[in-house]
Amino acid sequence: STDLKIFLQADDRVHRPGQTFAGGVSYYDIIAVGPQGQKTVDHGTLLNLREKKDLSKLTTKEWESMLEE
Repeated sequence: STDLKIFLQADDRVHRPGQTFAGGVSYYDIIAVGPQGQKTVDHGTLLNLREKKDLSKLTTKEWESMLEE
């Protein structure tokens, strides 16, 4: 999800009190790539969510520069 609040809530849900699985928690981020392996919006979304940025405040220019990296 692109909503940071929902992303963090889902992340916290697996660590709630009462969890009994001792094997820990695994996280998998599935990222789409372009036909020649180029970056997609998924890369920028994940990077910004990990940095806890508000995606709605990113400008078009910022998205373009992320995709050009």
